[in-house]
Amino acid sequence: MRRFFGWALILLGLVGFLYPGCFIAYYLATDVGLREPRPSTLAFRWHRQLHQRYATYCERRIASGIAATLKVNQLEETEWPLFGSCFFLWATENLQEAWEADPSLAPEAPATYAKEAIEAATALVIDPNHAHWVRDHWGNDYLVHENAFYRMLYLSALCSHHRLTGAPTHLAAIRRVADALREDISQAPSGLLEDYPGECYPADVVAALVALKRAYAILEEDHQAWLASMETHYIGTLDRGLGLPAYFADAVTGMGDDASRGCANAYLTTFSPTLWPDRANTWFQAFEDYFWQERAYGVGFREYPRGRPQGLPNLDSGPLIDGFGVAASAFGISACRANGRFDMAYPLTAELLVASWPIPFKGLLTPRLLSNPHAPLLGEASIVFQLSLLPQPKTAVVTSKPTRLPLCVLSALLLYFVGGSAMVWFGKRQLRNAKRRGWNRRASHKTIQ
Repeated sequence: MRRFFGWALILLGLVGFLYPGCFIAYYLATDVGLREPRPSTLAFRWHRQLHQRYATYCERRIASGIAATLKVNQLEETEWPLFGSCFFLWATENLQEAWEADPSLAPEAPATYAKEAIEAATALVIDPNHAHWVRDHWGNDYLVHENAFYRMLYLSALCSHHRLTGAPTHLAAIRRVADALREDISQAPSGLLEDYPGECYPADVVAALVALKRAYAILEEDHQAWLASMETHYIGTLDRGLGLPAYFADAVTGMGDDASRGCANAYLTTFSPTLWPDRANTWFQAFEDYFWQERAYGVGFREYPRGRPQGLPNLDSGPLIDGFGVAASAFGISACRANGRFDMAYPLTAELLVASWPIPFKGLLTPRLLSNPHAPLLGEASIVFQLSLLPQPKTAVVTSKPTRLPLCVLSALLLYFVGGSAMVWFGKRQLRNAKRRGWNRRASHKTIQ
């Protein structure tokens, strides 16, 4: 038992503490893509480790048919598998584009080695069973009526598949879904659509407009004037005095029903630079002014703006810690990278890395534990997406120094190294004690004989 306990402690110290500590410290010091607008070597590494697991997950989930048994109120179980698949596809696109510019970043093109995962992730998003919950909401015309969030994911997956494979398989579906979505938004009195009956989230409509822009680029149709005209719907009545759209709105009147929220702004300012660069810059500045928070122990984005009533956490926000929103800060990494603010993205990324607990068995422990069992790889896919994102050309960039680390990051690294070293030392001590007891038993046995 002493030997077993000793070896278990040594293994835990090496694998569970010293390995993650060395891994994180190495990439924080050497991966220039974490603090400058360059491709991240860590994003490429984790993508290569993720793609086969993601393909297997999608294939098994589609074959199980479990999505057809889920109810409309099971939001994590219904939304997260599709959202995670789009994160994976978007990350693959970003990495493929970086690889085409510099093939030395990886031995093989992401679109090549991840081909099976690309097909599987796309198949999951467009799988009719995975539309079961939106069909319950909107009926059989769910692809031509309201339903902004799902249609955005559906169209995004088809566009990613075409851009990564070049196959014309889904071109007809891209045109059909894109035209229906554009017509629906055009006819909406406020330019807004609902995700679910009675639920309108302006940030999701912005993401839908981004998907439309990508779709019409593939179809080689110019709708820039129409996309530019839609910007007017996201100022005025949606703004509750912060210079940002409200988190929740009335789709008919276009009136914002509550204050802006950190989780929605991180999402909004991640995607809007590809749509309206000037407006995105204004939004991100307001996001920083009202939501960015620095404490002695760490930095991040608030869920609720300073000086406004503070609400309770929900599924979108995740836990709230001293005003920090977990989702706002985590997805704030992609928002900062998309807007060229690597001085903010780098410390946020450092916090994310020490919290993710990387292990040598191809995975990130904390994201796996926090992801829903129906979407176990959502956390890892979203992290790879965020680290793969680069700002648009001509975006003003502020870089960061590798020494700009929050106190919580330094403390976590210390825990990894001190905790791991202590476990290895104590484990060796247990082995020595066991060996010494073995010698004593043998000596006693000889004396008796």
